[in-house]
Amino acid sequence: MFWSFAQPTTVIDDLFNQEDLQLETLLEEDDLLQECKAHNSNLIRYFSNPEIIKKLLNYITNPPEELDELKKLKYSYLSCEILSCDIWPILDAIMENTDALVDFWKFVDRDEPLEIFQASYFCKVNLVLLQYKLPEMLQFIRGHPDILSKILKHISSSPIAEILLKLISISDREEANGIIEWLQQEKVIPNLVSRFDPFLDDETHTNIANTLIDINSVSYTSPLLTNDLLTANIDGVNSFLSSSITNFGGNALVDELKSKEIVEQLVKYMLDEKAPNSTSSLIHGTTVIIDLIRRYCGDIEQAEYQQHQYDHFQQENIRDENQYQDVVPPNPPTTAQFEKLSLALNDLLNVLGNNLEKFEYLLLHPKSINGPIPTTLGEVVPLGTERLRVCELFAEVIHLQYLYSSSPLFDRIVFEQKEEEKKRTLVEELITITDKFTERKMLPICLNLFFEFPWNNFLHSVVYDMIAKIFNTCSYLVTATNLTNEVDDENQLSAEEQMFSSLSEETKERMNMIKNSVIKLTDSILDEGQLPQKIVKAQKLNDEEEKKEKGLRLGYMGHLTHISDEICKLMSKCSNQFSDKINDYINGKDWNDYINNSLQETKNRDCQALGGQRPNNDTITNISFGYQPQDFEYDSQEDQYRLNIGATDFGDEEDDMNEFDVNGFESMISSNNSNRDSHERFFENSSEDEMDSSEEEDWINGLDNQDKLDSNLLGQSEWTADFSDFDNHINGGSLDDQDKLNDWANFDEAFSPDKINAVNISTSSNDSRDENTSGLDKENILGDLDNNNIVDTLNNLTLDEKESKDTNNEGDSK
Repeated sequence: MFWSFAQPTTVIDDLFNQEDLQLETLLEEDDLLQECKAHNSNLIRYFSNPEIIKKLLNYITNPPEELDELKKLKYSYLSCEILSCDIWPILDAIMENTDALVDFWKFVDRDEPLEIFQASYFCKVNLVLLQYKLPEMLQFIRGHPDILSKILKHISSSPIAEILLKLISISDREEANGIIEWLQQEKVIPNLVSRFDPFLDDETHTNIANTLIDINSVSYTSPLLTNDLLTANIDGVNSFLSSSITNFGGNALVDELKSKEIVEQLVKYMLDEKAPNSTSSLIHGTTVIIDLIRRYCGDIEQAEYQQHQYDHFQQENIRDENQYQDVVPPNPPTTAQFEKLSLALNDLLNVLGNNLEKFEYLLLHPKSINGPIPTTLGEVVPLGTERLRVCELFAEVIHLQYLYSSSPLFDRIVFEQKEEEKKRTLVEELITITDKFTERKMLPICLNLFFEFPWNNFLHSVVYDMIAKIFNTCSYLVTATNLTNEVDDENQLSAEEQMFSSLSEETKERMNMIKNSVIKLTDSILDEGQLPQKIVKAQKLNDEEEKKEKGLRLGYMGHLTHISDEICKLMSKCSNQFSDKINDYINGKDWNDYINNSLQETKNRDCQALGGQRPNNDTITNISFGYQPQDFEYDSQEDQYRLNIGATDFGDEEDDMNEFDVNGFESMISSNNSNRDSHERFFENSSEDEMDSSEEEDWINGLDNQDKLDSNLLGQSEWTADFSDFDNHINGGSLDDQDKLNDWANFDEAFSPDKINAVNISTSSNDSRDENTSGLDKENILGDLDNNNIVDTLNNLTLDEKESKDTNNEGDSK
């Protein structure tokens, strides 16, 4: 028999035997995409035909009108998938058919809005072409200058915006050299920012804000590193990390977005008092500015990480040079990086500081608030998104100040400039805007909003973040600059003081300037904002609310607990930096009563477990045999597991009974002498992982009550007998394993917790019973056990000599 190596023919292959095969016939076949992705040679040749390419492109953007809607969608989808299959002959045919590609791009000539499905398919095909045919596509786009303006025209459409982001993300590839400069020349950023015009609709503002944030993200992310990570190219990752990071601080488009001209235009749109949609411009414009500040903070952290990696490598290399001789050493941050950090946000902070008065007016007189609105708490004047966004913007500026001032690279970030090129650095801008915060009383205004809206936790989180960062900055700078000449040993200095002592005199002066500015802002919070007084007042108000019927704890109380802790930490380090008025109140009766009583009670309550005290395993008693789980010594974890299975009825009953080893259980019982002290058994069989010291104490204290517990459960403590005695008295210990299991089941049923509890309930409800009367007679407990004469035998069972004598006398009298 001979094997045939000929490929089997498919239905689609049979179609090519037709003389006049139509594209629509192929598009109706269910296996078309599968065969195309399998690189069917007949299909590849067919779809590489220029006429077929033109038809496929037309089906995506301009399907024939005579087709019904279902076929339009189907043919558009299939055409898009065929052209996006990464098949090189088809991609080559597209790029060679320039006329068809020009007609394809006429799709963006249409008026807004574009049909979403067609826009998605149009985007997918072009992204594949930009990925695999980049030089040809860039030549085509640059050869038609109006294409970029048409893309910007439809930038509100997410699929079209993806094409612009793709052009930015490929800037690191050699074939795309100069693409960022070209986009900058085409004024992409000014065109996008102009869409924040407050006379445009809210949807446009939302889309433009998202696009600019995406541009930031793409500009800060290296596609080369991303590709190396995705392809597990470790050499590429190491090479990237060891070299200077090319995307540090973003690219030229991000620099343009942070320029003074662009930021001024954006803030002008945001603060327009007459335009109908200026609130929307403010909300979304603030989002873009916040993203820029956060990216800059990420640059500082990235520089710190690079420096840490470099220092760590140097230390390890000193210890063992041979170990790292083949490793590419990491590079520290470059001078260009520090220069960029020193000047990156100067224009942005300057513009914000110049318009701080208008932001203050917005906090006091929001444009979007027209009066109270109905809520579950009644009619309430809302905070409004615009005021929340302004507070978030202030919080980001304060966070930037904290991160900048406390950075271990502070002396290098404060870049020394040449006299002829000297510009205002970030230090000067931070000091200026901090002083304006103090002058305009911005933090007291935010504190007033905090207490005015007790149920807005978004606002509470933002204000708490501002206060915590200001207090931490103040504490850090006061500690770092509080040096004395009396200390000779540097090891006696704190980390902050060691860092400060190594700075140049000019840098120390700048840090002192920041410190003085922050102290003034902190004083404004404590004095003009009356933060401690408002906290005490809020606590009293909360206590009154909780006492009411169905009273609730006010929504800001959790944040006030954290803020109070921050005040305590601040005053413990910097009390001498503030006025006597503040210190007098902090040391006064009202604040101390709050700290020592209400705050301490709240913190103690917060430290407790949510579910209460952890249940103690010792309360789980095996009533059938009168033993605790810790009374046994287990030969293995399997024995412990099996015993736990038997005690809790966990798992399959039949499997548990078949697997239980009666002899092993009896030997376990007999190996633990019942006369051993319970305290000794506990400490021999317990571990620190099972109980902490408080639980041990509770367990030991409960041992004395164990006999009382057994007595309450059984009526007489002597009825807690083990199975070994039970078997010996009944059968003389002569039963085989199966019979023992049967008797054990009967015994366990008689002394089951459910049956005993039922007996206890009935006896405890009998008020006529004398207190001195002993527990239930054995007949009442064991009356339902009638097989193997167990009842008669148990009636004669004695546990000690005295009981045996009393039982025998009682029997004789009967």
